[in-house]
Amino acid sequence: MGRLPVWLALAVACLGILMIVAGGVALHSSFHTYSVSSDAMSPTLVHGDLVVGERVDSAALRHGDVVLTDPTGWNLRGPVLKRVIGTGGDRIACCASGKVTINGQLLEEPYAPSANGGMPDYAVTVPAGRVFLVGDNRADSIDSRMFLDQAQGSLPASSAQMRVVWASRGGFEAGASKSLLVYLTVAGFGVIFLALGLIALPITLVISARRSRAARSAQWPAEL
Repeated sequence: MGRLPVWLALAVACLGILMIVAGGVALHSSFHTYSVSSDAMSPTLVHGDLVVGERVDSAALRHGDVVLTDPTGWNLRGPVLKRVIGTGGDRIACCASGKVTINGQLLEEPYAPSANGGMPDYAVTVPAGRVFLVGDNRADSIDSRMFLDQAQGSLPASSAQMRVVWASRGGFEAGASKSLLVYLTVAGFGVIFLALGLIALPITLVISARRSRAARSAQWPAEL
């Protein structure tokens, strides 16, 4: 039993290492860090902000998602950050009512200072399997509104590479995947377990060594 605490401390430290590695591998394979390079998504995201994006299946895209997308269909260099306001089959119109409408319903956009940023009004129907993308800063964003003669301004849904789930200024996005929190929690507990194991290991080694000396002394008592 003398060395049991030592082995327990080693086990806790090893468990911590495994959790850190598992969490780190999961984060690396599922998420990507990106530095915002323009103000097209201002005020939500501004130049220099750091965001974390989660790999997303095109079928899982939702209205309001901020995505890191490949804009080669617009003959632009990318990737770029844009917000999804329309998916396949949506009828999008702007801005007779002063706001964007989707299928006749007003789109509430507290994140956008202007509904159209001074651009001409438009009305499109998003083709199946595609998305209509705009920047929150409508007055300073190159997006679907500039390419209405190309598939109604839309891009393939598959062009969305990442969905933003965390931003350095805003924290976690509404509806963000829980997997990021899970992986961060696993890695965080791994750090705690590793620290506890490393703290406990020398203590248990010292205690074990003292007990061993005491046991040997008890077996060989000093001569009177």
